[in-house]
Amino acid sequence: MNPFKVPKLLSGKTLQCRNLGKKFYQIMFEKVIVMKSIESAEFTKLVENIYRSVNIALVNELKIVAVKVKLNIHECIEAASTKPFGYRPFTPGPGFGGSCLPKDLNAIRQLAREHDVSTPLFDAIATSNSNQLEEAYQWIESCLQKPLSEQTILLLGISHKTNTSTLTQSPGVLIYKRLLAEGCSVAAYDPNVGIETLKNMMDSPSKGLSLIPSLEGL
Repeated sequence: MNPFKVPKLLSGKTLQCRNLGKKFYQIMFEKVIVMKSIESAEFTKLVENIYRSVNIALVNELKIVAVKVKLNIHECIEAASTKPFGYRPFTPGPGFGGSCLPKDLNAIRQLAREHDVSTPLFDAIATSNSNQLEEAYQWIESCLQKPLSEQTILLLGISHKTNTSTLTQSPGVLIYKRLLAEGCSVAAYDPNVGIETLKNMMDSPSKGLSLIPSLEGL
């Protein structure tokens, strides 16, 4: 995705600030949307990321149910995507991470608490997302015939989303750490992540880390 084709939201304290900001960003972005206030621009970002958080949590819990009843969740998502009724597909995984979604989920919950607003859905999302790591870990264990301490595991992708090197709160890194703690031999492949970046995210940077450069020959 070309980031300059994504509409740019902006605001400013004064009309002059907003006009200057619009002129500047129009040099780079195809579309610039000027919001009436800085607060509305910030809240729009929360709307975007809470929407993503809700739907990621939703599809991850649907995945768990589908597995239990022996159905292919990916087939069901693809079929649901054919309906023109406001459905947008999300892909299940081990939960969301990164620097935006967890932060913004916490921000909206804190904002709500400050104004005495109950947000049981947002609170449940945080719990559900934490549970996904345990689900992923248990799934790994269920696939193995030997104890983790006798296994060698390759993780395909460890950044929090595709085409990024960001490892902040990445579920892949958290799984990597836990497998290492269990005595498992772990390697990872992620063409967007360097070994130094991975080392900086680990509790014991020099212990047992392996980041392979290619899948050829495996």
